[in-house]
Amino acid sequence: MKNIKYFVLTLLSVLALSACSKHKIYYETEYIANDVAEFQIFNDLAIRSGEAAANTTMNCVVLGTNDTLAFKAYPLNARNVIPSGGTTRFFVRKPGSYQLRGWKKYEDAVAGLDPDYETTIVLTTGKQMIHIYNWYQDALVMDYDYPFIRADRPNSVEFVYFNFINVWQEGSTTDYTAMHPTNKRLQYQMRLNNVSYDGMPTGKTPWQDIGEPVAFGEMTGYCPIVVPNFGIGFTGGVSSLMDYYQVTVYTRILDADTGAEIVGEDYWASIRLGRFLIHTCYAKDIPANEVLCYQFYAL
Repeated sequence: MKNIKYFVLTLLSVLALSACSKHKIYYETEYIANDVAEFQIFNDLAIRSGEAAANTTMNCVVLGTNDTLAFKAYPLNARNVIPSGGTTRFFVRKPGSYQLRGWKKYEDAVAGLDPDYETTIVLTTGKQMIHIYNWYQDALVMDYDYPFIRADRPNSVEFVYFNFINVWQEGSTTDYTAMHPTNKRLQYQMRLNNVSYDGMPTGKTPWQDIGEPVAFGEMTGYCPIVVPNFGIGFTGGVSSLMDYYQVTVYTRILDADTGAEIVGEDYWASIRLGRFLIHTCYAKDIPANEVLCYQFYAL
C-alpha cells in the first residue's frame, strides 16, 4: 500500500509539471515598431443651424485607395474620434503622404460617388492626431505630445493634465466655404470648487492659465492642474471613497490679446485624477458660431 501511495504521488507530480510546461498563455498582440505612424481622426465639423448633428457624421472614411477606417457600423460621429474608447488606441500605418476621403452615406462610397470630404495628409513617425474641421479645408495633422508620462509630467492623483486645441472657425454664414479660422489667440483657464471639509476654505480657487495662448491650429500640450489632496469632500464635492479619485473642473476661454471672455464658465464633472485629456475648441454650429469644447481622454 505504501508503495502504491508513493507511486500515485509521483505520478500526480509528473502530470502537474507536464501540464505547466504545455499550457502556455498567448495573447493576440502585434509588436509595433518605432518607425511607424500612429494616428487618430477627430471630427471637429460645425453643424449647420437647424440641422441634426448626424449630418456631420462620416459613415465611411477611406485612407489611400481602399484602406477603410470607418464604415456604417463604426462611423466617425460628430464631435468624436476614431479609434476611440476608454483607453487610447491608434491606427498604425507606414509614414508617408495619403489621400483621406469621407462620405456622409456609406452607400455613396460603395456606389463610387464623389466623397463629401477629401484631403491629403502626411503621416510621420510617432503618434499624431488628424483634425477635420471644415468640409472644404485640408485637415490639420498635429503631434500628440507623446510620451504622456515623463519626468516633468509625473502620473499622480495630485494632477489632471489638459491639452487645449484651437480649431475655432468664424464667419456669420451658413456657407462652409465662407468660414475662416479665427485670428484670435485663445487662453484656456481652469479652477476647482472647494467645498467645506474639516475647516478647509470654501469657494472656487483663482483662475489658472492652462498653457500659453494658442492660435488656430495650435495646442498647449498637456498642462497640469494641481488637485490638492485634502480628503473626502474637497475639490468638486467628492463624497465617498468610491469617488475619491474624481474631481469637477471649471473652465473658461479668453481672448488672450483683449482679455475678453469668449466662453464663460463651464464645468466638467467626474474628471478622473491622474488622467490626460484633450479639450478641442471648435465652432458648435453655423451661423451662430457658438464656441464650445469637447473632451476626449488621451490616457
